[in-house]
Amino acid sequence: MASVILFIQRMHHPGNVGSILRTSEVMAVERVILYGYKSYSSSVTKGSHLWTPMEFTEDPDIIDHYKNDGYRVVGIENDENAVSMYDYKYHEKSLLVLGSEMGGIEQAVYPKLDDTVIIPQYGVTGCLNVVHAGGIALYEFRKQYPYIG
Repeated sequence: MASVILFIQRMHHPGNVGSILRTSEVMAVERVILYGYKSYSSSVTKGSHLWTPMEFTEDPDIIDHYKNDGYRVVGIENDENAVSMYDYKYHEKSLLVLGSEMGGIEQAVYPKLDDTVIIPQYGVTGCLNVVHAGGIALYEFRKQYPYIG
């Protein structure tokens, strides 16, 4: 069965962390790794934090453990060398990396990425809120690999 793990990097707003936890539960994410941040808004999660395994870490090398277990590490990022989400085929075991609201994926994590995917955007703003980007990426993963529990 296909498996997706979400690696969330140093988000500044507990509400954003809570929202992505809620989205993760709805999209049957196997685990959420909270890197560099130990706080989230449980009221925003609507209880989903009780059903989604979470792991807290300060060490980006935890990604290597999942790579060694066969996960392909995919950064969701506005990067000129990124593959369009329209054209990207997720690996059956994917670990999706979301950067912080302010700085994106940090330098300690970037070299660990196998692929970088960009969500095509057409407005003037320049980027999506990280929660929305994560939701779109998870939706696309589940579109390619529907959850069969």
